[in-house]
Amino acid sequence: LQEAVDWAGQLPESEFRTQVVLKTAKILAAQDPARAAAWTAEFSEGQGRKEALTYAVHQWCERDAVPAAEWAVGIENAPKRNEALMAVVGWWANREPGQAAAWFTSMPADLRAEALPLVIAKWLAHDREAAISWLNQLPDAEERHKLTQHLAVTPE
Repeated sequence: LQEAVDWAGQLPESEFRTQVVLKTAKILAAQDPARAAAWTAEFSEGQGRKEALTYAVHQWCERDAVPAAEWAVGIENAPKRNEALMAVVGWWANREPGQAAAWFTSMPADLRAEALPLVIAKWLAHDREAAISWLNQLPDAEERHKLTQHLAVTPE
């Protein structure tokens, strides 16, 4: 597998490379999703990287979403960090929105502002009562107000 990873990483930018990277990332993610996520995050911008990164992060989240989220937050390149974070948010919000919301409230304000509306929107679609109850218990009244306004939610 390492030979395939090395080879895929050296291919020139092309549709062929995109397909090879995606297939290699899927195989690698089945064995070591953290390694697959880190590997795909190294690539330059492009749809192939985004798809491969999202797949790897989702596989990692299947095992344990917290380390995947912590890794994503630690990516220094802002566009890559946002892609990785949105992959975590998308996976986590669909499966455990309460856990995702609780975890993201501990993040810096800029990351919280990006992630929480997405998490809460998914949560509202799945379990409106639980989402509104959680929103009503947010200690920061300004943040609670912004979220309810953004999501057009009437607190109960």
